[in-house]
Amino acid sequence: MNTNQSQLLTEGWYSEIIITTFIQFFYSIITNRNRAARKFHNIVNSIIILDEVQSIPHHYWKLLNHFLKYLCKEFNCWIILMTATQPLIFEENVEIKPLVNKKKYYDEFNRLDYIFNLKTKDFDDFKEFIWTKIVSEPEKDIMVVLNTINASQELYDYIIEKIDDHIHIEDDGVACSEKLQIITISTLIIPKHRLKRIKRIKKNEGKRNIIITTQVVEAGVDISVDLIYRDMAPLDSIVQTAGRCNRSNEREKGSVEVVNLIDDKGRHFYSYIYNSVLIDATTDVINGNHFVEEQEFNLKSVPNYYKFVSERGSQDKSADLLSYLEKLKFSDLKREFKLIENLEKIDVFVEVDEDAKDVWEKYEEITKIEDRFMRKSAFLDIKSEFYSYVISVNPKKLGNIFQYNDWLGYVCMADLNRKYDLETGFISHEKEDVFII
Repeated sequence: MNTNQSQLLTEGWYSEIIITTFIQFFYSIITNRNRAARKFHNIVNSIIILDEVQSIPHHYWKLLNHFLKYLCKEFNCWIILMTATQPLIFEENVEIKPLVNKKKYYDEFNRLDYIFNLKTKDFDDFKEFIWTKIVSEPEKDIMVVLNTINASQELYDYIIEKIDDHIHIEDDGVACSEKLQIITISTLIIPKHRLKRIKRIKKNEGKRNIIITTQVVEAGVDISVDLIYRDMAPLDSIVQTAGRCNRSNEREKGSVEVVNLIDDKGRHFYSYIYNSVLIDATTDVINGNHFVEEQEFNLKSVPNYYKFVSERGSQDKSADLLSYLEKLKFSDLKREFKLIENLEKIDVFVEVDEDAKDVWEKYEEITKIEDRFMRKSAFLDIKSEFYSYVISVNPKKLGNIFQYNDWLGYVCMADLNRKYDLETGFISHEKEDVFII
């Protein structure tokens, strides 16, 4: 079977088992475009498993409820929603049936305690606090989850400076000493190195892990630590982060401490990225609690949180989209339906090593192929490897960078010191001057 035939079968979902994304799945339902719609009929008689369904924005719950019930009724589909924090897309025991006994599960896995310290804390004080914890808990693996990349980089740099000169940097950007490895993870680090770092944490080769990260670790990252410190976030994000603490119940009881950090302007870090309704719901559910066991918190607080969000969050967006659908206004539907907000980003290929250089040279040769279909087919052969070196960057952060075409920037090996830090990733324009002489 040639590449074109294989691609046609893949894009049409001609298989008994299909692994895809939320975006591919939902756009295949609501589109009138031939390419996406040609897989539509293969949804009939399917068992559809939606993993981490809590990540769907609350203003789409009504729309999702309508879509999925329609698939069940008219297409004879079964829907399984997989998540540790089940949102109120459906009314439990009326529209949806639980497949597991949550109480029985938490009776067996009461793995951690939540500690809530919601009095505002200055970030400089927090950095000192974390360093004190690293020193005072020498046997513990610690993970700090912050709401912005800049904050995570600042804390990482602070810890590296404190440790002294007894560390070296591995080829994947991890700072190591004889008994310790300090690992930072964010979306500004190329996927190849992110994956290597996660595998390094999981190997657990006798070294203590200090992990400084953003919310990129919330779901789908199979790592486990003793202590987590999490900047204030929506409750479902807090619970997802807690899933990295004592993950398999393999340690003594862990702890997840939630703090309320402000920057040097007095602004809460959470306000830069989260909807105020979600933060208000979280604060309401915590309701002055300082110390709560996992079992009690997850069983009671998660349903209360989603009830609050359902009552206070607007469903106007869903109502508008359903109206567009009923009137067959597909162009309006496509424009307004965004599971992921379209924050403007530019892809950047980072030539971090000789392997990356080889991939880039292949890509350049492919771009010279005149026939569009042959060019696309050739790129599919290197696509996975190519994107392991690609990060997405806000155009305002790009600075002085070579723009290969209208969608792709390029950092060559000769320019690495100025535009890419092996430890913390892409260097934004406000920091790149440090490297210019």
